[in-house]
Amino acid sequence: MSGASLPVVKPGLDLAQAAYEIRPSDPAEILFTSGTVGRSKAAIVPQNALARGAGWVCWSAELDGSDIIHCWMPIYHVGAQVDLVLAAIVAGSSVALFERFSVKSFWDQVAQTNSTVFGGFGNIAEWLYARSGPRESSLRLGLIGATPRWLHSDFEERFSVRLIDIYGMSEAEPLVFPRPGRDFPPGSCGLPSPDWEIAIADASDVLCPPGEVGEIVARPRIANVLMRGYENDDAATAEAMRNLWFHTGDRGRTDRQGFVYFIDRKKYSIRRGNENVSSWEVENTLATHPAILECSVLGIPDDAVGEEVKAVVVPAAAIPEVNEAALYAWCQQNLPSFMVPRYIEIRGELPRDGAGKVRKRDLGDITMRTWDAHVGSTASR
Repeated sequence: MSGASLPVVKPGLDLAQAAYEIRPSDPAEILFTSGTVGRSKAAIVPQNALARGAGWVCWSAELDGSDIIHCWMPIYHVGAQVDLVLAAIVAGSSVALFERFSVKSFWDQVAQTNSTVFGGFGNIAEWLYARSGPRESSLRLGLIGATPRWLHSDFEERFSVRLIDIYGMSEAEPLVFPRPGRDFPPGSCGLPSPDWEIAIADASDVLCPPGEVGEIVARPRIANVLMRGYENDDAATAEAMRNLWFHTGDRGRTDRQGFVYFIDRKKYSIRRGNENVSSWEVENTLATHPAILECSVLGIPDDAVGEEVKAVVVPAAAIPEVNEAALYAWCQQNLPSFMVPRYIEIRGELPRDGAGKVRKRDLGDITMRTWDAHVGSTASR
């Protein structure tokens, strides 16, 4: 690894007694990006990024020594590593580790360990909300990335648990988070970290005014809080850091108060004719349908309009039968016409990586079970 510092062996000491000089700029680890869209990249993360990142999460979540953090996410994922385990070390909290997330066992695990904080992504909150759970528990806080707007207040009211969204990624964690004791608008991740300058840029890297949608870009105010680069991939590093901004690959906006709103991954955005379709927005709308447990939306190449919208849905257990034509009609009533999925596919489950993120790259085929609104049936019928 280029640029890595070697341990300093002081004169008169053998290797067993060697002292190691650790600097904020030294590489702490190689952290692989999730690869849910394409090839994973190996981000070289410096010591300062982990230390300061965990400190800010600890402050935002108001963690202290009395907290017990329920952690099921693999520790190789930045969300578990920085937001849960390292933040707990900073706060002097405890961590209750579990091999995987289980909707069936979650509340029993919380009760057995007296957990006060849990983490995950929006799908975790959706799964828990879809099942019954205790009105009160030891939980006080959920660190939930990309919480659906429709779910946020309902989840908090049902389970008496506050939800906050801490926005970041393997290369820079966290970038945006809520402030203690301060309300943040629904759908917002909070305000930029004091360590970072956050902006929204258009396709030409011209900065956008508040309210306009573009790519979320970031610039560090503090040294060594951004990854050093992607290992053995100078081209990807240069592309991510072009024009003196780190490009997150996410679409979002800010408001006049400076709050940041995540909208979608750029690679998940669908270009249908002359319209940009946010897969995340379509997913959030579909998730309000009583017959749908969860869903994923993506673009399918199309010669006529560029991309068509495909929705892959998992039925709720209590309503195992979902009629595609009826769901299509419901979408026509609840979505703008350019967002209505042409293709609908029903599955028993969605493919996921170890952190629970949907692997959309595995859903892009038109299969025998894919319903097409243009013909009113699946290919298998």
